[in-house]
Amino acid sequence: MQTVRDYGALSALISSQFRPGVLTNRILGAEELRGEIARGTLSVYSWAGGLFLLRRRPGHAVLHYYLTDLEALPEAGLPANTLVELPHRPQRADAAQAYFTRLGFAVRLRRIRLARPALEAQDEPAAAPAEEDARALYWLLTESFDPLTGCLPVWEEFVQDLRAGCVLTHGADALLRFLPGRTAEIRQLAVSPARRGQGLARTLVGRFNSVTAACRATVWTGADNAAAQHVYQAEGFAPDGWTSTVMIR
Repeated sequence: MQTVRDYGALSALISSQFRPGVLTNRILGAEELRGEIARGTLSVYSWAGGLFLLRRRPGHAVLHYYLTDLEALPEAGLPANTLVELPHRPQRADAAQAYFTRLGFAVRLRRIRLARPALEAQDEPAAAPAEEDARALYWLLTESFDPLTGCLPVWEEFVQDLRAGCVLTHGADALLRFLPGRTAEIRQLAVSPARRGQGLARTLVGRFNSVTAACRATVWTGADNAAAQHVYQAEGFAPDGWTSTVMIR
């Protein structure tokens, strides 16, 4: 694994992987890649069978992959507590899980995806919370999710999202963080234990729908997390057939 220093060279390397039959998981956008490079947290490994991108986090790493030859295994080792999430398209099987099992990964959890279509335009703007709330909000976020599987942002990413209005809040008691785009994606929804059962989660999902009404939206949640699924479905989301498997090595 080599630490990535240059976005242009990396972009060309990624582009070279796209060919018929390539298997990949979540594709990182240009801004995400540039942020990882600036923080020195992104590593790359290329071999005859594909390309690995590794986002390093305290105590673990997150793997993004482009696989073009499932018989050509990588020679480079991966650090302990490397996580990879394998998306499963509706009615289409792929060999990614068997491949990563051969590399020593084991299933950690399973997720399902819910989606809603674009809505009628609404007038409510996104409002970034005051930056003095950032530490309390980040504490709530990191305490609410398993650091290994919560897809949590590093502190610098979180502050950037706050400034960009991509974190909706209810004081320091609840937050919803999302990734904007042609399809907006809810990344985390957290409510402090003392305020659960009071409708704050649904309120924030409703605000998210207002802010992102012009585009389609998705969210991944634990396959066995019935409470979260109920909140999203009450606000217009429905399972779209996509699932995923999170594996750890």
